[in-house]
Amino acid sequence: MTEKITNIIAETLCIEPELVVPDARLKEDLGVDSLDVEELGIELEEQFDVSFPRDAMQKCETVESVISMVQMFAKRERPLAGEAKELLR
Repeated sequence: MTEKITNIIAETLCIEPELVVPDARLKEDLGVDSLDVEELGIELEEQFDVSFPRDAMQKCETVESVISMVQMFAKRERPLAGEAKELLR
C-alpha cells in the first residue's frame, strides 16, 4: 500500500518519485499548496475507495503522515464494507 500511495503522490503532484520519501515535508520539500492537497485527497479517496474529511488531509505535513492517514481510513472502512456484504446476503 505504501508504494501505491507514494506513486499516487508523485503522479498527482507531477514530481519525481524519488522525491516522495516518508520524511519529505509536503509544503517545504515537495512544494505542495492547498489546491494540491485537495487534488491529492480526491485521488487517494478514488484509488483506495475510502472517504476522509478534507481537514484530515490538510493536517498532513509529511508523506509518512499521508500514508498513515490513508492506511487508517482504509482499515476503518474495510470492516464496514464486509459488514455491508453480510447484510446484503
